[in-house]
Amino acid sequence: VGAAEAAVLRAAAEQRQEAAESRLDDLNLRLGSLKVRLDGFECRLTAAGEARAEATRRPSWEAQLQQEVAELARRTSAELEPRLEVVEQRLGALQRLCEEAAEQAIEQRVLSVRGSARRSASSAAVASSAAAASAADK
Repeated sequence: VGAAEAAVLRAAAEQRQEAAESRLDDLNLRLGSLKVRLDGFECRLTAAGEARAEATRRPSWEAQLQQEVAELARRTSAELEPRLEVVEQRLGALQRLCEEAAEQAIEQRVLSVRGSARRSASSAAVASSAAAASAADK
């Protein structure tokens, strides 16, 4: 009976060892799966951290760009303002010249019309004197 009991004990020990090995393999698989999931979470966390860092840097970059654009606009405005004043002065002078030229043209036209009217009146007076003299001769 001793040998039979020893064989049963060995078989039971082998079964326990196989069960322990199976459990150990299962634990190793689960541990490997957890490591893979943990690596995935770490990658996501790193990407999220980088995205946040980029988001915090972006507004400062946008603010710097906005400041540069405002400075460029200010400098351009400062450069163009004197030029604009010169153009406005020249336009004012041109307007005055046009008004003077128009007034002179109107005055010349009025004088021309008056001169034509006087010549017509004197021609009419000469003609009527000639007609009167011709009628008196008859």
